[in-house]
Amino acid sequence: MKKISYIAGMKQDNLDIHDKWIFLFVYPVIAILAVHIGNDNPFRVLLRLPSYYTDLLLAFTLTYGFGLYFRKLFRWIDRKFDWHTMMRRRLLSHLFLGIIAPALTATGIEIFYLSLIDIPLEESSVFYLELPVIVLFCVLINLFYLLMFGHIHSKKTAVNLQTAATENPKKQFTENFVVQAGSRAFTVSQNDVAYFTLFEKHTFLVTTDGKQYLYNSTLEKIGGMVSPTAFFQLNRQVLAHRNSINAFHQTETRRLLIELNPPFSKPVYVAKTKAAKFTGWLSQS
Repeated sequence: MKKISYIAGMKQDNLDIHDKWIFLFVYPVIAILAVHIGNDNPFRVLLRLPSYYTDLLLAFTLTYGFGLYFRKLFRWIDRKFDWHTMMRRRLLSHLFLGIIAPALTATGIEIFYLSLIDIPLEESSVFYLELPVIVLFCVLINLFYLLMFGHIHSKKTAVNLQTAATENPKKQFTENFVVQAGSRAFTVSQNDVAYFTLFEKHTFLVTTDGKQYLYNSTLEKIGGMVSPTAFFQLNRQVLAHRNSINAFHQTETRRLLIELNPPFSKPVYVAKTKAAKFTGWLSQS
């Protein structure tokens, strides 16, 4: 359970995303390219045009404005949508909120700007040049953040799984059992155990060759000591190793009649409420 809580808890963490370099280096390049792409005028000519500086001002304003929007948006997406169970909704949010909505908004602002400087829309390159460039830039920024969040998430997942494994080491099951035969005590390997049985309030270990030894414990405690893939508690009297089960038959009452090896002194049944669990356990490798 701790492993699950560690992974789920990462969703609430404030991930340390280092994106200042995007604001310092990427966004200025994007703003300058947005003004110069498709502009055939020499740079010396552009420097004499007042519209060049208003174009730069608009490009930088839009780029950094959407940059701040992206920063908040992607952190919100990361908090809102789990990487393991909500990846589809995460990607759809990137598509609609991170690409389509900003591209349409920027295009609308560009069209409004053209109307202010008296450039007819039909004479502009908004739809066949600016809009594709804006979409491309939005896609690249979304990919940048998606990769950064994904990288940090994968690192935190590895650390948390390692921590969970350290705090919850794999349980070690009992491989040898100390039994008594008169005044003599010795160990029996799990591989030599056929089943444990309760008889007149005493627990006995029965070996694969049919020998019975007194075992100082209860079936309930033994059930917590042994591997659940190797042993199954058939009923209140028998805890059996899978290798001791020869066959089983369904009775008219839907109970299961179990054939044990070595044979038990009386019929051994599995209740109908545990029948499905027993057959599922028996089919495990």
